[in-house]
Amino acid sequence: VLEPADAGNSFGTRLWRCKCECGNEINVSQERLLQGYSKSCGCIRQENEEKLHENLTLVGNSCIEMLERRKSRADNTSGFRGVSRGRDGKWIVTIGLQSKRYYVGQYVNFDHAVKARLHIEEALHDGFVQAYQTWQERAEADDAWAKENPFYFHVEKSGGDFRISSVLGSIVVSAL
Repeated sequence: VLEPADAGNSFGTRLWRCKCECGNEINVSQERLLQGYSKSCGCIRQENEEKLHENLTLVGNSCIEMLERRKSRADNTSGFRGVSRGRDGKWIVTIGLQSKRYYVGQYVNFDHAVKARLHIEEALHDGFVQAYQTWQERAEADDAWAKENPFYFHVEKSGGDFRISSVLGSIVVSAL
């Protein structure tokens, strides 16, 4: 903390001019200082985000670790990931992979919706992870092969079918 800032914030809170360890100067509210919420100008958060990405395996716009440890989002209201209730009361199932969202189907029964979601997760998420891990093992053993055979996992939805082609081959999976 260097000195009081010239002005307060819109809530009338006292601001203090502070100098971060990195050299940047910012104004911080007295409450944030007293409660220990401000520890830097934001450089620590940016540094931590960069470290996070260094520890994740990002492949084709998907994170292997997140696919392996699937969890429901905090804002999930149905109780199961990728399952939501439509205005008509039916359960809508969707799934995302490689920055794309796919509509799986609509179900009257919640248990059927969950079963359909798990079925498609196995094909898409588990299939993606398995294909990548298989490719990675072979790539580590043979650099020349890896350069000639880049990793790929393509999903194409046609009607109720998901056509998946990958380094492991091609399959068609139907939604339940």
